[in-house]
Amino acid sequence: MSLYQHILLAVDLAETGSEPAEKALAIARTSDARLSLIHVIEPTPSYGTPGGLIDVLGAIKERAMAEVDKFCEDTHMPEGGVRRVEIGSVKSQILWTAKELEVDLIVLGSHSRYGLARLLGSTASAVLHGAPCDVLTVRCSERKM
Repeated sequence: MSLYQHILLAVDLAETGSEPAEKALAIARTSDARLSLIHVIEPTPSYGTPGGLIDVLGAIKERAMAEVDKFCEDTHMPEGGVRRVEIGSVKSQILWTAKELEVDLIVLGSHSRYGLARLLGSTASAVLHGAPCDVLTVRCSERKM
């Protein structure tokens, strides 16, 4: 029996590099596990009509799915796993998806934060404390822009 059967990789396309994906891929290969991916868009308050907001969110989600597909291609993600883009609370969507897909490992990136961000907690910390399975947080190097 393999160590893990189904791994969920949570990616933040704007902030994390490929370190979490590399670790998730290595564990999936070693365990012969299925590897799924989620990217969550946390909406910001906006003004306008509800219909206009839905149109904007739909366009943002469509663009994010194209970025997820490119990320999967660039990191050589295997076929067969779920690739999902959701809109909502990052923590809630990751935890909900982990339960829905019955994964036994969540892999996500973590950054060194200081000051107020550290006091309030991070997504990685929130996922760790609410997860129904093991969680691996991977320290991410700062992205060069």
